[in-house]
Amino acid sequence: MYLELDVVFQRVLFENEWDEVEDQEYEPGLEEEEEESRKVVVRQRKAEKRKTSVKARNDKKKVKSEDISAACAIFKKEWEVNQIKEEEAKNSMLLVCNGNSYGKDHPKDCRRCGYECESQAYILQHCTYNFSTGITQRHDRVLNRILHEVIKGRKNNDYYDIMVDTEPGPTRERPDIIMIQKDGPEVLLADVTVPYENGVVAIEAAWEWKIEKYSHFIEYFARQGKRAVILPLVVGSLGTYWPDTSNSLKMLGLSDGQIRNLIPDISMIALESSKQIYWRHIFGDSYRIVTELYCTKNKQEARFGDEPMENVQVSDRFQPFKTREREKKSEEEKKRRSKSKRGKTWRGSKKH
Repeated sequence: MYLELDVVFQRVLFENEWDEVEDQEYEPGLEEEEEESRKVVVRQRKAEKRKTSVKARNDKKKVKSEDISAACAIFKKEWEVNQIKEEEAKNSMLLVCNGNSYGKDHPKDCRRCGYECESQAYILQHCTYNFSTGITQRHDRVLNRILHEVIKGRKNNDYYDIMVDTEPGPTRERPDIIMIQKDGPEVLLADVTVPYENGVVAIEAAWEWKIEKYSHFIEYFARQGKRAVILPLVVGSLGTYWPDTSNSLKMLGLSDGQIRNLIPDISMIALESSKQIYWRHIFGDSYRIVTELYCTKNKQEARFGDEPMENVQVSDRFQPFKTREREKKSEEEKKRRSKSKRGKTWRGSKKH
């Protein structure tokens, strides 16, 4: 009897313990808490592994840098210095102008004419010191190259009367190229402008200004029974070519092949001339202007109009290769001084 009671009592205890275990296993939210704790542990272990791997890589780099030879270390140091210089050059001004200086005591005015602010745009476009042999000559050089192509085009002097830098009307304004059709009403008025590339707006303004400047010629030739067309020719002072200029060149009778060959030439002429304007402004009369242009094949250009042509009138004001008298005198003086130096001790006089 006692044995049967013990068996029953153990069975009841076992059933109660089993119910408690089931209640624990199926307690709501217990599995989610365990899963979240596992994720936290995994994250901590991964973070520790990353720290150890990064530290190991840094240690390897330190060992490698210590093992570099002396020559490699010198090369690395020079390379770092050059990189710093390149960054400084990018951040600094490319051209030396008084207007670009940031010193309090440094003057801002133009070193030649005394204008209040000497900038790159002022040097290349407005300084009176550069006008005669610089800015005007740059304009005439671009015009000269265009005229050599116009005379070869389909609207040449056989069909048109061509006038260069003349006064066709009652005013003193002189378009660069005037082409009057012999047996027709067409009159073409073309004018070259070399503006500073202060954005697209500046070039568009130069284009519109040329049309507005010569608009009164439309009425003037209309009273004579002619139909005048104004054709601006725009090339930037730093070599930018304005695409609408191609339409003006086509109206002047140039073919597509002529325009393709002309575009790089007039861009390089403008850029080369601007370079000479700038350096002559900086160095003064001691800077020798290069008359030969490197953009031409034979490095020489002939002035349009030097050879007489029928139905072509060129003004004497058109001088694309004019030099100042002082420059001619300075060249003669250099020759005279070089001859005076040739004494007895000159090596050319020694006989071998």
